[in-house]
Amino acid sequence: DSVTFTDATMSSADFFGYSGGYFAATTIQPAQAYWVKVSATGTNPQMCLRALSVLPPKGVAAGLELMEMNKLIITDKAGYAQTLYLGDETIAKAPASAYEMPPPAPVGMDVRFSSGRIAEIYPTKFDPNGVYEYPIAINNATYPITIRWEVTKQAERQIVLTDAAGQGVIGNTILDGSGRMQITNVPPSGMKNLVIKLSEGLAVPKAFALDQNYPNPFNAVTEIKYQIPENSYVILKVFNVLGQEVATLVNEKKTSGQYTVSWDASNQPSGVYFYRLTADKFIAVKKMLFIR
Repeated sequence: DSVTFTDATMSSADFFGYSGGYFAATTIQPAQAYWVKVSATGTNPQMCLRALSVLPPKGVAAGLELMEMNKLIITDKAGYAQTLYLGDETIAKAPASAYEMPPPAPVGMDVRFSSGRIAEIYPTKFDPNGVYEYPIAINNATYPITIRWEVTKQAERQIVLTDAAGQGVIGNTILDGSGRMQITNVPPSGMKNLVIKLSEGLAVPKAFALDQNYPNPFNAVTEIKYQIPENSYVILKVFNVLGQEVATLVNEKKTSGQYTVSWDASNQPSGVYFYRLTADKFIAVKKMLFIR
């Protein structure tokens, strides 16, 4: 009625299934393949499957703990999906090694924390002035990608999702409750990293705002920052002096947070342009100058 190992020195086993993305298995199903991670000093370890539903206690514990954690689900256009988990020390009892993922699959998107784990554990007691960062590596994704989150255990801390190295793709998105976002505006090389930040003091914007682009004047790329204090449908467009629309930079639902988007004007003539932000009832317009 269990999965056992013939080598008595084996100390742990972690089972991962794969279905367009890895998942921690708490049961073994017939005719399915699994990655099994073991720790042993023996020379000829063997696994014996005695039943289809029971795994070693350590493997079950890690799998059940994941069910209690906050979730981040990343899906790409090709249908590959990976769920990552974030929880505190009161939930996670298994060692960090229990959350280490198998090697990337030979095809399809691979998403994991940069540590190689499927879950990251943050401390129960925070440094009041500290920011805890957990980078996420994304490889071989087919865009657009959709990010969904289920955040139920914040412990009065703010969880923020942003992109690495200031790419300005998603800004600072506050993860609270359930939500989703789609990433379509990505650098030519794709978006390689996301970062989850936990802090006591990352403030939610108190008002809508549209900042002056920087640099200004510019040639030929500039950045535009804006912030929204609540979930809103955001439209950010660029117009020439004749009032003709030349670019749509944002046209989607956004969660509250601070955002940065880039505009590449290399296919436009030099001159004055206007950019307009519409977020629910808020509307703001600013002027910028493109000089070749």
